[in-house]
Amino acid sequence: MRFELPPTSSAQRQNASPMNIKLINFRQSTTRADTMEKGEDFKKEDLDFSSVIDHVRIHQGGSKVAGSQFNSEIIKTPQQLVDSIKELLPPQMHYDQFNRAEITLEVAVEGQDRSQQFIGWSGVFSIEDIQKRFPNIQIEKKVRMPGGTPGELEGVKGAWYPEMGKNPETGQFEVLKDENGNIKNPKWKFEPEANIVTVSEEEFKEGAGTNLITVIIAKSPAGKPTVLTVFPGDNAPPFPAKIEAFGVDTLKEERVKGFWDKHVFVKAE
Repeated sequence: MRFELPPTSSAQRQNASPMNIKLINFRQSTTRADTMEKGEDFKKEDLDFSSVIDHVRIHQGGSKVAGSQFNSEIIKTPQQLVDSIKELLPPQMHYDQFNRAEITLEVAVEGQDRSQQFIGWSGVFSIEDIQKRFPNIQIEKKVRMPGGTPGELEGVKGAWYPEMGKNPETGQFEVLKDENGNIKNPKWKFEPEANIVTVSEEEFKEGAGTNLITVIIAKSPAGKPTVLTVFPGDNAPPFPAKIEAFGVDTLKEERVKGFWDKHVFVKAE
């Protein structure tokens, strides 16, 4: 279900982000249920972006990870992206019944040439749609993210990923290691193989342009609204995963698995 704010006023549209990006429309939806229920309110000024700075690097232009990419002509650094999102979001928002806010922003980019007309390129398509856009593609089952160890869990092929944490000295998220320098928890998260389509950089930019930005926010255990991810393109269920420490296991959850069985990640090379 989607919740849409009234169209933005002319005054709001004149307030461009730091990168000449203007808000056209705001909508909120949930991928966890058929109906979204309104939860408690929270303020933009309270948003915590600290954990998303490193994560959004996988969506930077030129990333080797299959999926959506921001236009590096416009979004040059993760910090620029954060600054822009802060400008685009309304002063007050609300959680859904799952203490999340899954928000999609439609924007207009004030580019001077064709290379700047899209905020980015969507890296997720239905199998039906991708076959129309790229008729000669082949869909392969592959591990999506680098840095994992191939493995199998409950009959599902995929990869294990180590636990990450923030280095207090550098502020960067790194693989956690013990006092002997060994990886502390090499099987922290398991992700299954994904449907992946590989296209050329030119094909990707020609056929996957988008002016949608999705922002996923969740209420932290401490009660703070925390930005989990930001990516170009429309909202979609999180990719299946099992993380025992968080009690998360969506490997065989019908709503999540059903979506990703029928969708693909696009990788540009």
